[in-house]
Amino acid sequence: MIATKNNNRYLMNMHTPLQVLRLLFTGGVVLLLFSCGTDEVPDIYVDQRMETVDDDGNNIIRQRYLDAVGICEDAGKKVSGLSKKEIDLLGTRRYRLSIHKDKIVQRVESWGFGMTGHYVNPGECRFELTFEGNLTVRTPGRTVVYDLKDGVISEDEAGIPEAFRLFFEPVPVPKSLQDSLETMSSEEDILLGQPVLRWTRTDGSRETIWSAGTQWGFWEVPTENMFASTESIVLEAERKRSFYTMRITTQQFTVGAPLPNLEDGLPAAVQGKDEVPHGKTDTP
Repeated sequence: MIATKNNNRYLMNMHTPLQVLRLLFTGGVVLLLFSCGTDEVPDIYVDQRMETVDDDGNNIIRQRYLDAVGICEDAGKKVSGLSKKEIDLLGTRRYRLSIHKDKIVQRVESWGFGMTGHYVNPGECRFELTFEGNLTVRTPGRTVVYDLKDGVISEDEAGIPEAFRLFFEPVPVPKSLQDSLETMSSEEDILLGQPVLRWTRTDGSRETIWSAGTQWGFWEVPTENMFASTESIVLEAERKRSFYTMRITTQQFTVGAPLPNLEDGLPAAVQGKDEVPHGKTDTP
């Protein structure tokens, strides 16, 4: 159903009153834009998981681990493998986004595996879970990026506080995105208790996007973002490539509910409670 009613409303009229959180986590200038006459943006929280799967639906990184274990066992090596809990994490990325009117927090964590073999441990294959992660906190006039693996502040950038709260005209969806809708189909649905639009691309890729946030500037059309962002709240996505598919699912999505503290247990400097030199933190 190409160019459905939903598609046409975007092609014909994109200008609605907006209260906009725009260009955050997309490489642009951080702005919180308000439009007169609209309610304040509610607290929004998203907890998502991404994995890359093969044509049979198998997590590619997890399958590589299982193949490596099999090779070691076939060679008669002793195997010190991962626990079931670690295997469940393997090959996944957890993405959490917390949006408050004056504070936006993004926490990203991913897990892989490493192995040491014969030259380090003769006759044995030892596997370990590897971890990468960072937490970004944006408040009026400041952006802090904290490396969750190394335990250091990797970026601490001050900005212009006045740029965080300014009144602007509504921001329409760019023409390039409007044009792309002509080759997609969409349908309305409910996911996690919230209204959504389910979009399908010509290659079979799919995205499910929250459709009740346009008054605060959240687009309900596909963009380049696979995760939820201040541009659009993507709740499900499947991006197909030649030999694999990137798949995103949402475990939790709340609007107007109390926000979890994604900075809990981290240094005070990350939470904006203290100032420290670049690359150093106080003790968690």
